[in-house]
Amino acid sequence: MLTHNQLNKGGLLIIGALTAAGTISLAFATFWMAKKTRDLAVQEERHHQDGAMPICLLDEAVGSRGNTVEFESQTAFQYRIYGPLRNIGQGPALNLRLVLRFPTFNNHEVIYDLDPLGAGEVRGAEPATTTAWDPESVGADFCGKLLAAHDGRRIAVIPIAPAPGFNDTTIKMSQDAWGDIFLEYTDVFGNRFYTHHAKNRQHQWMQFGKGSRPDPIAAPVIPSGNKSAFSVPGLE
Repeated sequence: MLTHNQLNKGGLLIIGALTAAGTISLAFATFWMAKKTRDLAVQEERHHQDGAMPICLLDEAVGSRGNTVEFESQTAFQYRIYGPLRNIGQGPALNLRLVLRFPTFNNHEVIYDLDPLGAGEVRGAEPATTTAWDPESVGADFCGKLLAAHDGRRIAVIPIAPAPGFNDTTIKMSQDAWGDIFLEYTDVFGNRFYTHHAKNRQHQWMQFGKGSRPDPIAAPVIPSGNKSAFSVPGLE
């Protein structure tokens, strides 16, 4: 038969165990609530940022994707880039720039800064007046309106300067050599995005991604014995 002292000790042990269990349970519950609150805050912030995400793109050119880039060499070496350029996202596109990549010429890239593009903004759309031409308008007048409509879609004129592996000779040969257009931009939170436009019709015209634009795929090494058959002036 248990004595009074033994009963007291047993009761104290039970109370201590229950207190310890309660403390552990309270600590676990506090930790779980803190984690849940933190997760909800992260989700809310992600949702908030997604709600201000820009998505920029170039409309696919009429007739051919190749018409997006036009080479000009009469007065100076430059590329004319045609749109329309659109931001179909919910937030402004900041630090916007266009990257023109030439896979044929060691993946040389030409980079050009563009003005920010607001949410829903369109740049380089044809002037509305060009959609209502007079059927009797012919000759120089018609050609003038046609050129005005074409020029109205232009979003950038990129001057080209010689660079290592991309000298005057290669520039002249690069008229149709571009392969990729990248639009790079950030949102108001500093997150980086890019949109990839591929000239090759075997690939999608538009691919959207987060972060920096993908690095170019390295060109295959040409055996030295076949170098003369594949060499490009200015790149030897």
